[in-house]
Amino acid sequence: MSVKVALLAIIAQCSLAMSVVDIKCVQSNQKLFNNANLIGKWYVMINFNPAITIDYCYCPTLEFTKASTEDLLKYRESLNESVPYSIEDDPIIVNGSKNVINGALFGNKEAKFYVLSPNSPMRQADGYTAQVYKEINDNYILYYDCKLRRNFMKLLSRKREVDKQELEKLIANITDVKYLYREVLCRNYNCHFGI
Repeated sequence: MSVKVALLAIIAQCSLAMSVVDIKCVQSNQKLFNNANLIGKWYVMINFNPAITIDYCYCPTLEFTKASTEDLLKYRESLNESVPYSIEDDPIIVNGSKNVINGALFGNKEAKFYVLSPNSPMRQADGYTAQVYKEINDNYILYYDCKLRRNFMKLLSRKREVDKQELEKLIANITDVKYLYREVLCRNYNCHFGI
């Protein structure tokens, strides 16, 4: 085997391998969480981050739907066989508003694998992101990408309008976001342009 072929084989293996951060994240978030709990429309209420506090009227949404046989066929045809998940593992489709890229989620634990839509020009056959979805209660979910090490998280709500005091009480009980700043979205006060 030539050096060039050996190098290409090593690069191919590395591109399919999960990072150490992703592996630890997935291993530490093995609590069962069925994707049926996500079905429906969710509003991104708050972006938690380490640096900035801003309020917005803008209200991005995520719509989770059951994956059809046709959806699964498209993903199966476009995926590399050595990805660390199965497309048969509790699949749902994710469609987002504005800056959210459409794709699919696979996995029946809090740790899931997000894959861009086969139609996305940004997608690669082995491209995926390990994400965590933690149910706070029936109406709220905290989610984040493993690679961002819980420095950037999102609070999703089933309700578009949430009482500010209810939100503050909820956040006070989430230890993961205690030291993070907030970008409050879906604000329903002082908004003058109907977003």
